[in-house]
Amino acid sequence: MKKNTHLFIVDPQNSFCEVVNVRDQGTVHSGELCIAQRNTDGTIVPIAWNDMIVLGDFIKNDVENDISGITISLDTHPYIHVSHPSWFKRIDNGLPPEPFTTLHIVKDKIVDAAGVEYTTTNPNTYNWTKKAIDFYGVHVIWPPHCLQGTPGNNVVAPLQDALIQWTQKTGLEVQYVIKGLSPMVEQFSAIKAKLVDPNDRTTELNLPLLNRLSVCDDILFSGEALSHCVNNTITDIANVEGWFNGRELIRKVTLLRDTTSNVPGFEKMGEDFLQEMQGMGMRVTTTKEYRA
Repeated sequence: MKKNTHLFIVDPQNSFCEVVNVRDQGTVHSGELCIAQRNTDGTIVPIAWNDMIVLGDFIKNDVENDISGITISLDTHPYIHVSHPSWFKRIDNGLPPEPFTTLHIVKDKIVDAAGVEYTTTNPNTYNWTKKAIDFYGVHVIWPPHCLQGTPGNNVVAPLQDALIQWTQKTGLEVQYVIKGLSPMVEQFSAIKAKLVDPNDRTTELNLPLLNRLSVCDDILFSGEALSHCVNNTITDIANVEGWFNGRELIRKVTLLRDTTSNVPGFEKMGEDFLQEMQGMGMRVTTTKEYRA
């Protein structure tokens, strides 16, 4: 009997993959967190975009129809979101934090690494936000990205082309999982938010998704970024307890390493994740090795 092989692609979106000039990102709403490498000569290597080209070719070259299903998670945010600057303002001058500011709780106050104190733009969210940051330990402010209804939220073109071809060939639809819509919590994982928003069930453990994966023989993983959303999604799968048994699920997972990259500066986070998951039974290979 033919294996049930499922391809799970984490956040293959323009906000993470498309190279856009920094001064234009706020108007075209794309490329805000592009995973790319800037060389000393000023040229830019679009690392994540190239990952998706490789993945698209892998899907197009599935001549034996080995891929029996595809699920894609889409990071999707409102503009006013706890991970965006607009959520906060400085106590001293009312200005929002700059992107990539890290916030912590010190002496029951929200402060950045320099000790500057912040409050929330909406006073009604202050207590919850303080609780959330205390839970996270460190809270990173990202530039507004993957905003719902903008180009940055869309799947990158070379992969979308491959997905359409796969649907035309198999008669099957790609399944989409939306994550990050709750403005109150950060959510890297497609399985659940680290801290559940009690007023938003989409932040809870995604049981239908786990059920879909549990019946598969093999689960191929790809997407962006290895250090963050891929890391958190696979780690959450491995740590599921109860009927789904994450320790069994993780042994079905194969990571296609040439279709995922770390956020620059977070390479150790990605490598630590790989080491931990391989120790639990996850396999790591490339698209070429997988079909060799």
